[in-house]
Amino acid sequence: MKKTAFLISLVVLVFSAALHGQKNPSERKYKLIAYFSADSASLMMYDYSRITHVIYSFGHVNSGGYFGVSRQKDLTVLKELIKLKQKYPHLKTMIALGGWGGCELCSNVFNDPLKTKRFVSSVRDFLKTYNLDGFDFDWEYPVVKGFPGHQYLMEDKNNFTKVVALLRKTLPKGKIISFASGGFMEYMEKAIDWKAINPYIDFVNLMSYDLVGGYATITGHMTPLYSSQENEESADKAISYLEKTGFPLNKVIIGATFYTRSWENVPNINNGLYQPGKFLGSHDYKMNVNTFTESNGYKYYWDKKAQAAHWYNDEKMKFVTGDDKQSLKAKSDYVKKKSLGGLMFWELPLDMPENGLLDVIDINR
Repeated sequence: MKKTAFLISLVVLVFSAALHGQKNPSERKYKLIAYFSADSASLMMYDYSRITHVIYSFGHVNSGGYFGVSRQKDLTVLKELIKLKQKYPHLKTMIALGGWGGCELCSNVFNDPLKTKRFVSSVRDFLKTYNLDGFDFDWEYPVVKGFPGHQYLMEDKNNFTKVVALLRKTLPKGKIISFASGGFMEYMEKAIDWKAINPYIDFVNLMSYDLVGGYATITGHMTPLYSSQENEESADKAISYLEKTGFPLNKVIIGATFYTRSWENVPNINNGLYQPGKFLGSHDYKMNVNTFTESNGYKYYWDKKAQAAHWYNDEKMKFVTGDDKQSLKAKSDYVKKKSLGGLMFWELPLDMPENGLLDVIDINR
């Protein structure tokens, strides 16, 4: 009976994949990784048949070195993730540490061997409790300045390697370890010992976005695939650096955004690109897909060299940058061209449940 039930389940899974035009999960070459930080109701709105990993964000470490979550919302989502895996057996579920503003104590904790051991043990127990497949470090940033006021030390580089190595030694075989890497060159060159950390991690989530951040007073492409100006940050620039270090590119997951960023008081020169301006804020794709349109005074521009989009409203002097369907297709092609590990994005609940950005990512089609 068990064998018969297994065969029936396998047939259903294969038929479902064929019906949706997707490969069987076991045949997928590339990872498609979704970060998720919303509530449990939002979690169940999306189709995970093509997504390979969901990383819930974020857990935190306390002053004693213990990892965990503190909100009832987090506990509810973690329990729902267990149900989600029952519906999508191929799906890997993970928990992330930190985030922008969420790793205030990381430098301190990982600079203390006793607290580091507590941290690793608590992560092991946490994954077991919530039946999670892995852990993602999102420390922004070791060694270089990140969130204002957070400690960063030269020792962070070696300490990060040590905590990842200890986590690999401590976690059960098969558990996933990844980390979110800054996509800018200062981070790439100073924050991580790429050769030393390679044996202990399964993949790196390259944050090849926010390359023009909210502190910028000059506009630019937030998430360009290629550099269109000298010294401009881009995904390809970071990938080229990793390639030179010898880091395996099949462990690198390129990043995309399901949001845009905007600036105001931007002069009508070069269609607002590379011009002075005042940062306005970030905008969810699902809330603004019908806002930055020609009927609302926004003109769409495609930078062929950068393979990146931007929008400009000359009447309101507003500039908008971010990923769109065209840039995501370009990134999907780049993943295949460079034989990368896949593509990840921040974050799923910013997309529309149907006919959104997720639908155009075709790395496994």
